[in-house]
Amino acid sequence: MRLELLSLASILKQVEYTPEWVQNVIDNDLVSFVNGDTPGSNPLNIPGAKTWSGADMTNSESELLMPTIDMRGHSYEDFQASIAEKGYYEIKNPNVFIPNVTTSQTYPTEGIVRINQWVGGNN
Repeated sequence: MRLELLSLASILKQVEYTPEWVQNVIDNDLVSFVNGDTPGSNPLNIPGAKTWSGADMTNSESELLMPTIDMRGHSYEDFQASIAEKGYYEIKNPNVFIPNVTTSQTYPTEGIVRINQWVGGNN
C-alpha cells in the first residue's frame, strides 16, 4: 500500500507499508486523522498525509498521519547504501513514537515499512 512521498537529501522517496503494519498501527490507535485543527494541516505539507480532496479534507479518506518511526539504530549511511544498491530500504517491525505523548515513548509494531527510490510517474 503506497501512501506518501517524502524528500530525503533532495531526492524523492516513496514509502510503502505492508497491510500487516497498517492494520497493526490502526488496531493500536497509532494513526491520526487529519482535520482542520491538526497542526500543519493547512497547506497539508505534513509527512504521512496525502490528499486528493482539495480544500475540503472531509472529502478524502486518505488523510492519515502515520506514526513517526523511531530510527535509532538505523544509520543514514546504511540507508543511502541500501537505496543505491537495492533501490529500497526496509525497516522490519519498527518501533513508533506514540502520538500525542510529549515524551519519547515508543510502541513496537509488526510489519514492514519500505522506503523506495521514487522513479516518477503517477504511482
